[in-house]
Amino acid sequence: MKPKAFISSTCYDIPETLDAVIELMEKFGYEAVHSKKWKVPRGHHTHDICIKKVEELDPKEDVYVLLVTKRYGGPYSGSEFINFLESIWSKYLQGSKKGLAKYRGEREKIKAKDISITWAETMMAYSKGLYVLPFVDAKVENERATYKKNPGIRPAHAASPLTFHFLDYICYQDKNNWWETFSNGEDLKKKLEKRIDVIEFPPKEYKGIFRYTFKDYPDILFSENSFDLAIVFPAGEREKNALIDNRDKDIFTSQKMHIKLRGKDYSFERTVRNGASVDALRIGDLLIYLLNAYYEKTKKIPPLSLETPICYMDTAIPEAVLDKNIFVVGGGDTNSFRCVVSTAFQKKYGRPIPIRFFAEEKFIFESENIYSELSGKTYQEQAGTEHYHCGSVVMIPNPWNEERVVILAAGNMATGTQASILALILQKKGKGSSLKNNNFNHHVPAKIVRANKAKVIPSGMYASQTIEEANFRNRITGRYFITGFEFLE
Repeated sequence: MKPKAFISSTCYDIPETLDAVIELMEKFGYEAVHSKKWKVPRGHHTHDICIKKVEELDPKEDVYVLLVTKRYGGPYSGSEFINFLESIWSKYLQGSKKGLAKYRGEREKIKAKDISITWAETMMAYSKGLYVLPFVDAKVENERATYKKNPGIRPAHAASPLTFHFLDYICYQDKNNWWETFSNGEDLKKKLEKRIDVIEFPPKEYKGIFRYTFKDYPDILFSENSFDLAIVFPAGEREKNALIDNRDKDIFTSQKMHIKLRGKDYSFERTVRNGASVDALRIGDLLIYLLNAYYEKTKKIPPLSLETPICYMDTAIPEAVLDKNIFVVGGGDTNSFRCVVSTAFQKKYGRPIPIRFFAEEKFIFESENIYSELSGKTYQEQAGTEHYHCGSVVMIPNPWNEERVVILAAGNMATGTQASILALILQKKGKGSSLKNNNFNHHVPAKIVRANKAKVIPSGMYASQTIEEANFRNRITGRYFITGFEFLE
């Protein structure tokens, strides 16, 4: 039997787009399930049948595609699921206390009977733990921000303000809680096709891959006579433009990259961004921590050589580095070596890194959304959400030398990258802040980290103004450095 794809939308405002989505899901091997395709038995309400169809889906293989457009849809008018909706809605209201007072008050006046059938279907989808793929009309998404600041105004692109509260409900979920916007039917098809292409339901057992875990850190990085490690950080625009060999310029500034290392080819696509200096803010602190850890372990001064650097830019790495323990700082959009490591790992072990950036398993590297295969959650770069300043720390076996490890530290923003590096510095064995393996799979050294404290150095000044705590409700645009973090999984 084919896996099913339930397509949830209002019925009348996007008929051609809906048909195209149904056709696309069937092209990818799914059985498309939509209200156009079933009959309602006598004595049953249409809305109850819709929710039952969602309830019957299998979270291990089926998906739920949600299309949010101008129409809100009719409120749930069935009888079989009213208690279910009231229970879910009550728990949501208890947990969602944030927002401007007037907008929050508007939300608290909503009753279960006001919830549309599309929203009710979505509640069931999240309750079942289905793989949810939300898509939102760009005009509706843009108007949501305006309405939340000015509740009570008449929306121009949404038939009801309840649509904005529906979107808030999606944001509130623990996983599959970010949506893509679309401007027209063709745009939706392209984005949906990309999302379908990376859907997977992999097993969660990694026991045979990870020889070393965080319980071995940092001791695994050095022996009594060896301080054998390298730190790779992203090169900036100036460094890339200064490359002497034009062939290197073409490689490191291109979206499509082809790298050959030790007789093997590594090809991938990436969103190319300039390395941010704030990504490297904590690298010096990391190096000091490692030097101290080596001394505490061996009671010897680390055997360093001025002829062999420890820190390398991703555009200038000698092949000898591949045999070392390696720290890779930053995501694949700024640090091309992150792409190389991830590609090499997947080719060697036949599966992607367990916590990664969205589409990384398809060798497409972006850094807006971090996906955890271990928990099924996505941590998106979206202002105002709890995941805005998140990063990941993952320790994998070195794909070129199994006696060594590669530690990846990267965020969906530079704040998340700094928090990831701090997690490698401030961890203390046997205490609450210790760097342990993942909460959802204790065999895997992979963590989600969130920055929760920061200080901002005022722009345009040296020391004439006080360095202040940052406000995490806003995007931090000053010169900032992260001072605290917490683990999310």
